[in-house]
Amino acid sequence: MHDFAGGGVERMRLTLFDALPSRGMSVTAIVHSRNGALAGMVPPSVPVINLGNRRTAADIVPLARLLRQRRFDIVVSNLDHNNIVLLIANLLSGRRTRVIVSQHNALSAEMRAGWKYRLVPLFYRLLWRAADAVVAVSDGVADDLARVAAIPRSAITVIYNPVVSGDYAARAAVPPPHPWLARPQAPVFLFAGRLTAQKDPQTLVLAFARLLRRSPARLIILGEGELAGRLQQMARDLGIAQAVCFAGFQRDPLPWIARATALVLSSRFEGLGNVIIEALACGVPVIATDCPFGPAEILQGGRLGRLVPVGDADALAAAMHEHVHQRAAAELRRAPYFGRRYA
Repeated sequence: MHDFAGGGVERMRLTLFDALPSRGMSVTAIVHSRNGALAGMVPPSVPVINLGNRRTAADIVPLARLLRQRRFDIVVSNLDHNNIVLLIANLLSGRRTRVIVSQHNALSAEMRAGWKYRLVPLFYRLLWRAADAVVAVSDGVADDLARVAAIPRSAITVIYNPVVSGDYAARAAVPPPHPWLARPQAPVFLFAGRLTAQKDPQTLVLAFARLLRRSPARLIILGEGELAGRLQQMARDLGIAQAVCFAGFQRDPLPWIARATALVLSSRFEGLGNVIIEALACGVPVIATDCPFGPAEILQGGRLGRLVPVGDADALAAAMHEHVHQRAAAELRRAPYFGRRYA
């Protein structure tokens, strides 16, 4: 993995660090950098090998050397560039360690988001046969990867992210971390995610401002990112700063999610959307954009949560307002099967 940043991929790996040893597996973490907000949460029993390079491509040679020396049974990588680096390093190592590469986001959307992703499909097309397994985190991501990278769909296995861990109930039962959640005077909507263009929190802030014209409410935003300052200024300009809490990065967002009136996800695209699963497992209703590719798949096309068009602040505000006045509909969204499917 790249590092221990506070994203969904990194949290998912930490869940596996706890779960795999109990199933008789010895786990080692190999990282590009040991930095990140979640670095302190790595179990002491999991050794961390820090390749310590400035660029991901520079990991190829030391990773190939490591694969020759350590004789790992299986190496699992995640995210596009890490996957490509692992496939090349494994070929160079001469040992042919079994490798599994995992795609967590819609490759087509990433290609539009930045130039550094535009060569990824070509590398996948050239290298995917060198993988022992190609994994996608949702059916939508698998379909997109097959189309964009010309990989046979039958060669891609879908494995949903491990989200609902054994300590889930205990974590959710932690006392409310904010007075708005402990003593709610109005409905409290929660956003949890990186404050980046992919998550489109600007549309959420605009939608919330429009909601406040019709109903009293509160909005808590968990996360950090390059848009944090812009969002705070946006809240001030819209005159809603007193109703919005920017709580920053939280090592465990679950106590916040468990006590929210509803979770709101405003993303332009997703791979799966772990936070949606977290909310549903707590019985918390979800309002999400119908973006590629995860939310609609998790919410069964809208049966388990409200889906609205991407980038549509009016539709998002209307869905939030409707939820305030129709809380009884939340019972359907409790979805008890999620603990079985995603555990």
